[in-house]
Amino acid sequence: MLRYEGGSLSALEIVPGLPEHADLHDHPVPGGLSQVEEGTTTCHHLHEQVVSWLDAYFEGGPLPELPRLSPPVSAFQARLRRALLAIPPGQTRTYGDLARQLGSSPRAVGQACRANPVPILVPCHRVVSARGDGGYMGQEHSPLKGWFLEHERGR
Repeated sequence: MLRYEGGSLSALEIVPGLPEHADLHDHPVPGGLSQVEEGTTTCHHLHEQVVSWLDAYFEGGPLPELPRLSPPVSAFQARLRRALLAIPPGQTRTYGDLARQLGSSPRAVGQACRANPVPILVPCHRVVSARGDGGYMGQEHSPLKGWFLEHERGR
């Protein structure tokens, strides 16, 4: 599901239960992908950009420029967002790597990743624990995280 605020994408929520090969354009979920909440021309254009970006991601094609995202809520989250976007698709960094890079702690990095309102677009799935796994979207050992990484490695 997508949420727009102030002409920016403010949240992307992965909704379990859609068919594996669902067409994102044809599932009118309340507050979801087919509904543009603000109803403005700008928001409709943004919605099309987001859906096009997601289509390209899941089809394995070249990714267009990221749609406009709402700004992070803190300076730390802004620095983390830049660091996450710098990780190449299919590659990973540990929470500790990012903590050292940002002058923080692995726990702070994990909490900020968990609070990421736009997963996939801001690739928190590319951050793993020192032992190679890690949670995703509040779940420990999420198979979804592994799926995203394998999908990216096959691009």
